[in-house]
Amino acid sequence: MKPLSASDAQTARDALSRVIYGHLFLWLIQGMNTSLSTEGSAGAPKEHLIGVLDLAGFESFEKNSLEQLLINLSNEHL
Repeated sequence: MKPLSASDAQTARDALSRVIYGHLFLWLIQGMNTSLSTEGSAGAPKEHLIGVLDLAGFESFEKNSLEQLLINLSNEHL
């Protein structure tokens, strides 16, 4: 195993971060869906929905905040 260059290490870090945040986002949404799901009349499932809308569209900043990252991830998953 050879050491990574600084550029390769940054690329690997960024890729790992995207995977972790992607899984965290899906886990969070699944938890919210489970919490919001209730039984309606006659045992039929009744679902409550939360919509996510980013009016500004896909934005590219020099440095994204966690909030912007989650918005971008939700747009990709939708």
